[in-house]
Amino acid sequence: MIALDRTTRRRGRGFFLLAGAAALSMYSATVWAASPLKAARACAARADSACVVGLLEPATPTATEAPEHWLALAFATARLGQRSKAQAAFRAWLALSPTHRLDRGQVPARIWPDYVAALLAHHGGALDLEPKVARTPEPVPVGGAWRDLPKIPPPPRSGRDAARDTEFVVGPNGGLVPGRSGVAAGLDLLMRVRTAKQLLLGLGMVGISIPGTKGARDLAAGVGLHGEWQLHTPRWGRLSVGLLAGGGLVQGADGSQRADALVIPSVRCAWLPRTATVGVELSLADRVWFGGGSAVHVVGLSIGLLLRPGRAPRVRHAQAGR
Repeated sequence: MIALDRTTRRRGRGFFLLAGAAALSMYSATVWAASPLKAARACAARADSACVVGLLEPATPTATEAPEHWLALAFATARLGQRSKAQAAFRAWLALSPTHRLDRGQVPARIWPDYVAALLAHHGGALDLEPKVARTPEPVPVGGAWRDLPKIPPPPRSGRDAARDTEFVVGPNGGLVPGRSGVAAGLDLLMRVRTAKQLLLGLGMVGISIPGTKGARDLAAGVGLHGEWQLHTPRWGRLSVGLLAGGGLVQGADGSQRADALVIPSVRCAWLPRTATVGVELSLADRVWFGGGSAVHVVGLSIGLLLRPGRAPRVRHAQAGR
């Protein structure tokens, strides 16, 4: 009796399990039948486009499910190659709302042509596809004057714009050559920069006509580095000694040409007060040309215009009573 009771209990449990599974499957089938879209979602998750088409094509969606219904059906039919059905589904989806639009990055390449065709068909009545050819209008003249152009201020001045450590000297020179008759004459050009309190360095150039031994004249031009040391700096200017060392070319009266070394020691006296920009410089120099185994000395004077660009320092005068 006990064995029969246990068998009966096991059979009863199995019966209840089978009945529950059958009820669950009937409930699922009822739910899926009531909402094909939910069942189509499961088919789409398995990438079963035929299942999606089979569920959604015969179904009539509700107002809330219509956007998802037509879009899912359009994608599924396009994947199956049913282009006319895909375009019809896209048109139904586009007709639901004017905001329904797809971007190129949202749509696979094989589906995009069907969406574009449906979009053109949806807006076909509003598109004007006829080309319009018209004469290019002439540009309208712009009014205004050059005074209306924007004014760009110049860049701010730096300390170098007002610097007064650079000087230029230019002027004629003249002199005598020992042992020769006639006067040598030419032009001097000197540019120098103050590098220390008493030292100036720069570049000098000289061109001169030198009397020859038989009445003919030689032409010489040279360039060299110039150094100058100040000996005395009164208020009216300065007294200094200088030396130029370089080289140049000498064109002889007989047509010969040679390259000579050039050395010019000099004593210089400049009139240039502290606040002045233009002054005068007088120099006594011996221009020595070395070449061809001999040296030619041209001893003479030169007077030049002395320029010191830059902004002159302001001199503040004490007011009376202070």
